[in-house]
Amino acid sequence: MKIAICDDNVSQVIAIKELLKNYKDGNNDFEIISFITSNEILDAYQNGKKFDVVFLDIQIDEHTGIDVGNKIREVDDTVAIIFISNYADYAVQAFRLNAFQYITKPIDEILFYEELERCLHEKELECQKYVIHYKDMITILNISDIVYIESKGRKIQIYDKNKGLFETYGKIGEEEKKLKKWRFARCHQGFLINLNYIYQVEKNYITTTIKVGDEYLKVQMSKKKYS
Repeated sequence: MKIAICDDNVSQVIAIKELLKNYKDGNNDFEIISFITSNEILDAYQNGKKFDVVFLDIQIDEHTGIDVGNKIREVDDTVAIIFISNYADYAVQAFRLNAFQYITKPIDEILFYEELERCLHEKELECQKYVIHYKDMITILNISDIVYIESKGRKIQIYDKNKGLFETYGKIGEEEKKLKKWRFARCHQGFLINLNYIYQVEKNYITTTIKVGDEYLKVQMSKKKYS
């Protein structure tokens, strides 16, 4: 598990590193790399380095953590970003960036380990596969890459963020039970959406973080259920 810490406060970097090293009494496989400027971590990404988790200060040198997080997201949409901040002001922007969590300073040790445990659990789930059987073909997708599943009569359509649309026979209710622990939820009777890809919720629509052409993908919600 590769973990990065990016904070211009050296004492904060040391504190987070110690918490990580002590996780499960040191019985972990963490590879921890620390950065004290935003340019250092961005240069690491430009040179092909990737991380599973990034702890990112919300205010670092001349940049905001939101700006740095956006640049990281451009090259890595799977990393779990956990913002560390003295203030709650940037929380909404952080979650629009699909941040995993926003932790305020001083860091509460119990909360830190709870969120770390939850993060590691979700990273494990990302490795799980979704198998589609249709006619004479078998397609295997990463569950974490599925944006939504839509019911189409006796069939269901599965939209993968990287590979596009797939179709097979199935029932939306069965898929809901199967995928519940991966944070999929019904937004109306025939639609199952991955909550990790929700960018904005309006009265009748959910806007996802996935772009189709120049527009963000929108999903219509049930007016009856959400009015």
